[in-house]
Amino acid sequence: MLVRLAIQAAEEDEWIQEQQLLLLATLGMSADAAGRVLEAPWGHQPGRPSMIFMLAEALTTTDDHAALETAEVFIGAKSQHFGLVILSALWARRDELSAEIRARIAKTVMAQRHEATEPSWILNTFDDLTLCARERSVLEGLHRGDSTRVIARALNISPRTVEATVSAMLHRFGCANRVELISLDLLAS
Repeated sequence: MLVRLAIQAAEEDEWIQEQQLLLLATLGMSADAAGRVLEAPWGHQPGRPSMIFMLAEALTTTDDHAALETAEVFIGAKSQHFGLVILSALWARRDELSAEIRARIAKTVMAQRHEATEPSWILNTFDDLTLCARERSVLEGLHRGDSTRVIARALNISPRTVEATVSAMLHRFGCANRVELISLDLLAS
């Protein structure tokens, strides 16, 4: 609907309205809206049009490093919402991302959670980064280098429960092994 309205605004030479509508649709992660932004004649103008273009470019690129860098630039420039939308789009396909990218996303999101003064719907899209008490305890054991049996004994649970907890975290965070999981540094939160 927003993209259709943006098309109408463009046909009527209302480019500010077109920008605003495409921005809203792009923030909603509409690939069609992002594509239209990239084709818009106003995309390379300074100010807001340039920011909208950068957002659309980051959401459509196949270069994960470039998208992550753009997100970090937005966050550093106090445009957290733009940056978090990019991170959310990346996180949605975390199984395809390298461990390095996943770790940087996790650290950036955790830092934003600590700095947030009010609840944010976009931060809520990263709820799976929150660890329950058992997951945190198991991860602490992994960080210490403890074996499954040592962790189980310390937590008074079965080794199978430890393995199931680790397996669930590996799946949830898109990690291939325990080393990748530890590298995400999820305990820093």
